[in-house]
Amino acid sequence: MPDWVLKEAHGLPLLMAEGLEGAVIAFSLRNGGMSEGCFGSLNLALHVGDTDEKVRANREIFMHSLSLKPDDMVCCQQVHGNRVMRVGAKERGRGALLYRDALPETDALITDCEGLALCTFYADCIPLYFFDAATRCIGMAHAGWKGTMAGIARHTLDAMAKEFGACGDTLQCFIGPGIGPCCFEVGDDVARRVQELYPQHDVLLQQRGGRCFCDLKLANKLMMKEWGIKEDNIRCSELCSCCEAELLYSYRRDKGVTGRMAALIMLTQT
Repeated sequence: MPDWVLKEAHGLPLLMAEGLEGAVIAFSLRNGGMSEGCFGSLNLALHVGDTDEKVRANREIFMHSLSLKPDDMVCCQQVHGNRVMRVGAKERGRGALLYRDALPETDALITDCEGLALCTFYADCIPLYFFDAATRCIGMAHAGWKGTMAGIARHTLDAMAKEFGACGDTLQCFIGPGIGPCCFEVGDDVARRVQELYPQHDVLLQQRGGRCFCDLKLANKLMMKEWGIKEDNIRCSELCSCCEAELLYSYRRDKGVTGRMAALIMLTQT
């Protein structure tokens, strides 16, 4: 199964699932764009206070690196929930140029439409990618702690099974960069929620110096395995967005004023 690799695509540094047949999986880094100041430099989100002109230019750069155009994207207005939406050709371009045109109140997208790039945006939350080569379908989910606790991974897999017949024997899952257990400190309320939802909470919660830290990536991986995904079919990036200040934006590290990376998955033509 392909793994995460750091590479240059048309001169832009990206994290990609190298050698994947049938789909493109990419995650942008913070470098190589037009934005300035706290948004420097490849901010790809239209809703964080950066100028729309710079974000549109950055999206041109990002999509060009993958031989695509912004019109190939479909984006959603992420709300840290667990709503999954099936999209197709008629949604192509939604949210590509205007935030208000993005699909409302949605945190996961699924499709069987070739050439349609599912895009979501990140600055600590965990990107979840899903690809079933057998049934030719993909999914993209935004999993912050609220979405993780609300079962966004399970809801996305359920939707792919219902809509396209995807199954655990053939699904491949990729967990992208996000805040790691080294940096994701949580309060008693979140810790209690993890203990309620996960019998394996002892491996998800770490006590250090009287503080509690949570492993969101592992929480989503455990949910995938419980659903039926094979261990060998899950690949997780070890990069922590909060630690990697030169590479990645972090909402927590930057105290809420920062840019966003993009996660993209697209079915390629057969």
